[in-house]
Amino acid sequence: LGYVGVDIALDADKGPIVFELNARPGLGIQVANQAGLRWRLEKVKGLEVKSIKHGIRVAKNLFGGEVEDSIEAISGRKVININEKITLYYKSYKEGSKNDNKDREITTAFVDTGMITSRISRSYASRSGYFEIMRQFDFLKCPKEFPTFKDAQDYIDEYSKNSQPDGHIIRLAKIFEDGQIVVRPVIIIKIKVSGEVLDLEMIVTEDTTHSVILGRNDLKDYLIDTSKTFK
Repeated sequence: LGYVGVDIALDADKGPIVFELNARPGLGIQVANQAGLRWRLEKVKGLEVKSIKHGIRVAKNLFGGEVEDSIEAISGRKVININEKITLYYKSYKEGSKNDNKDREITTAFVDTGMITSRISRSYASRSGYFEIMRQFDFLKCPKEFPTFKDAQDYIDEYSKNSQPDGHIIRLAKIFEDGQIVVRPVIIIKIKVSGEVLDLEMIVTEDTTHSVILGRNDLKDYLIDTSKTFK
C-alpha cells in the first residue's frame, strides 16, 4: 500500500477520531461534484506559479485551506509540535518590572505523552533561579535509589508527615530514571506555550537530552502535530 486516505473528525472533547480509511484516495468526490471542483479551479485560473514551493502552497490552500487554523477553530484546541518553542520564566520574573525581558528565555520543550508529569533538568532549574530548592532537596539526603516503588512511596509518606509546606518543594515524586527507581522534587515553573502562560508542576530530574519535557497532564488542551519540528 503506497498511501492511504484517512477521514478524521475533530471532537472538542476527544480530539481526532478516525471514521474512514480509504486504500484508493483521490479526488473522486470532486468528480461527483463538478461544481465544487470547477469553482476551485476558476479561483486560480490565469495564476502564474513562480516556483515549486509556490505551487505546493497554492494547491494546499485550494484543496485544504489553512489546515492548522481550521483544526484549532473546529476542535477548540491549539496545535503544538513535538519539539515546541516555549518561553520559560525565571523565578525572579515579575511582570511589568524593568528586568522582565531578562528574567525569561525562549527554549525548546519536548512533548512526551508517555510521561504523566512534566519535567525540567536540574541544571536548567538551577540556572532559572531555583538553585536554593535544589540545595533544600539535597539537605534531605534522599537515597540515590530505591529497590521498589513501595519503598520510594514510604519515603515520600514519611517526608510528607515531617515537613511543612514552604512554597518551594510542592511535593516529592517517585519516577523511573536511567533504569532506577528514584525520588525527585516537584516545583512550580511558569512557562508560555503557544501564547498561553501556564504555571506547571514539574519534576526536577538529572540532566538529560531534553531540558524541558511536557507530560500529558499538561497537554489536555492541545493537539500534537508530529510532522513539524522547531528549528
